Amino acid sequence: MMDVFEISLNRRGINSVEAPESVSVEQGGDLCLNFINNSTPMHLSISASNSGMYTDFFHQNLYIQDNQEYKIKIKNGAPVGSFPLMITVGYGSNKTPLNVNVIKKEIPPPVLNQEEELPKELHPNIMAAVPVAVVTPVVVAILFYSFWFVSQDNLYNYLAFTALLIGVLGAWSSHR
Repeated sequence: MMDVFEISLNRRGINSVEAPESVSVEQGGDLCLNFINNSTPMHLSISASNSGMYTDFFHQNLYIQDNQEYKIKIKNGAPVGSFPLMITVGYGSNKTPLNVNVIKKEIPPPVLNQEEELPKELHPNIMAAVPVAVVTPVVVAILFYSFWFVSQDNLYNYLAFTALLIGVLGAWSSHR
């Protein structure tokens, strides 16, 4: 839902401008101005100097007969802050400032589908989370290292290393 801010022209007299002192717009939103002319058609100028952090808008001349809506796009990554917008009528004889406050965009919380259930536990049993292709070579490697430690025969050391290598390859291939 976008707020529309009304600005009355020529209501209190020729070249009069009645605008709110400040307006608030979310980051990435549109500043929507509705100009309401209460008398004869007129030219007006809208300008926003020093607003490059908030918007790409700089200046616009408008001819307002009755009512006209004008939108100014606020950048999506604009910082929270404010910038002045100047409304000029009567060929510069009357300038009315409008302070534009850029506020943080409210992100609605995600809606969970009532039918979907969230898992109560990620891994209720650690052995169910570890594949057999990993556990078996590690157990075999521990046995071979035990034989090597007792006998000091290098063949058991090589076999234990090979079993561990097979376990690493099994773990790698199980996550693909």
